[in-house]
Amino acid sequence: MSDVYFVFEPGVDVEFNIAKFFRIALGASYRLTDGINLTYKYFDEISGDIKSVAIDKNALNSFNASVSLKFGWF
Repeated sequence: MSDVYFVFEPGVDVEFNIAKFFRIALGASYRLTDGINLTYKYFDEISGDIKSVAIDKNALNSFNASVSLKFGWF
């Protein structure tokens, strides 16, 4: 089974030069999704049936933070 969905994640990064060969980048972004239909399926041991639960369509929308360590000659 396949599905088509849209993901848009605008963000910003700030880089700090620590040495000639080393940089640290701090970032923040927000992920927006559209058209994602998720279903969680599990085996219920009590009844012996496979059950499913629909997951909220906005479950993947969230703020994100990142830290990057960059090595090289800049």
